[in-house]
Amino acid sequence: MSKIEFIPRAFATARQRIATSTSDVKATLTSGPLKPTPNQRPKVCMTCLENDRYNHLHEQVHSIQLRKEKHEGSNDARFLRLELECLQKASDNRIKDLGRELASAHAETREFDKKLSAEISEHQVTKSALKNEQIKVSACQEHFQKLSPPYHMMKESYDAAQAELLLLKTNQGTEKDRRDEAVQRTILEKDQQIFDLKKMCAKLTATNDFLQGNF
Repeated sequence: MSKIEFIPRAFATARQRIATSTSDVKATLTSGPLKPTPNQRPKVCMTCLENDRYNHLHEQVHSIQLRKEKHEGSNDARFLRLELECLQKASDNRIKDLGRELASAHAETREFDKKLSAEISEHQVTKSALKNEQIKVSACQEHFQKLSPPYHMMKESYDAAQAELLLLKTNQGTEKDRRDEAVQRTILEKDQQIFDLKKMCAKLTATNDFLQGNF
């Protein structure tokens, strides 16, 4: 093969290598990292993913360095040198981009941690307030259980006094002989007792309704 025939063929081979390497670099650079969605921790290790892509670029650079050393002094060494410089520049730019993306991911992670800490603190406050309310409810239940027997006893006394008063009033209207001062005094005493019992029963009924409404 003459020297004249070798040079165009070397140029064509070098161009083909540069085109192939450039397309590989572009595919690697344009693929881009997987970014996490807002307020969500990434499910893929971004560092490992970017390390794989960086290692791929590094392998390409190393491969071209070996080819450059192999073809040192030949006609396509200059093109290999240009290809190596291009890949090294792309690798440096990619490293800078990865650094910026990593800083952004760290900032998003810190923001997520702040929001998560605030939500945990709010949950703890709510849990503490709920526990206090449960203690109050338990105390009200115990108080209601203590008041229940006296309430029923006083209600029975109230019903009996009301029946007795009704009987006395009936006897007052039908039997003229019993309209004396003692009967009137008894009626007044019973009225007073009923009035007192009504007040007590009203208080107990209100307490009972309040407790039943809350439980």
